[in-house]
Amino acid sequence: MVRDLVYPEGIYLDEIIAYYSKTWEYLRPYMQGRPFFVKFYPEGVGRESYYVRGKLAHAPAALVYYEKRINEKTSLLVEDFPTLKWLIEQGCIEMHGLLAKAGQERFPDLLLFDLDPFPPSGFQECVEVALLIREVLNSYGLEGYPKTSGLMGLHILVPVVPRYKNETLVSIAKFIGSLVEKAHPQRVSLQDYRAEREGKVHLDYSHNRYGKTIILPYSIRAFAGAGVSTPLTWEEIKSGKINPLDFNIKTIPHRLKKDGEVWDLFSRQYSLEDLLKLL
Repeated sequence: MVRDLVYPEGIYLDEIIAYYSKTWEYLRPYMQGRPFFVKFYPEGVGRESYYVRGKLAHAPAALVYYEKRINEKTSLLVEDFPTLKWLIEQGCIEMHGLLAKAGQERFPDLLLFDLDPFPPSGFQECVEVALLIREVLNSYGLEGYPKTSGLMGLHILVPVVPRYKNETLVSIAKFIGSLVEKAHPQRVSLQDYRAEREGKVHLDYSHNRYGKTIILPYSIRAFAGAGVSTPLTWEEIKSGKINPLDFNIKTIPHRLKKDGEVWDLFSRQYSLEDLLKLL
């Protein structure tokens, strides 16, 4: 399967393995100890795909099955590159992890703001909304870490003390999003109805619910172009020059060689007590 075509535009399996080999040291901190859900694309991108349910045949001994049932999908702990390489060879492209660590599934250590643009809004509108969310976060003494989704959206992650249940994080994300929505109703929508999102940036606070996953930093996306979910600095966001299409399987190794890791996501964990008093 070494030279199997994975992306119709001409990206092969060995190129995907080479990418993850070069970026493993950057991806690893986001995977270690975090239940990971495997989605297989056995015939490549654009063809049938499925999440793993049950155990995998002929898996390496280092593959750890996390037996806690979070949802109907099989959850794994991937701690080394040979194990990840084996999964990639079976058809794994994207890396989906919980917002919580193993053993603390109902107490996430990450709060997520998921921004998706609805045409005619695009990535630039996501950037503008991200800056508004950061302004609110900073006003409560919090800092967020922005990354591309690997497609046309943006994610902002806030590292938090893992003592708040998912339902609490949903409420906090909704509260902060509602402040931005009220101030900029023509630009931001928290509504579930698609018609209410048209032309706006949708802030999906519900992605903080129990069992929800996030595409991990440095994961390739299984869509045309092989985009990569890429950590950004706020200086890059403010510059207004970010094009998400520039972050892909071919460019990220060079970016990392040049700039290294731009985040220090796990250097702190924020308390949310002051915000809870406002709910």
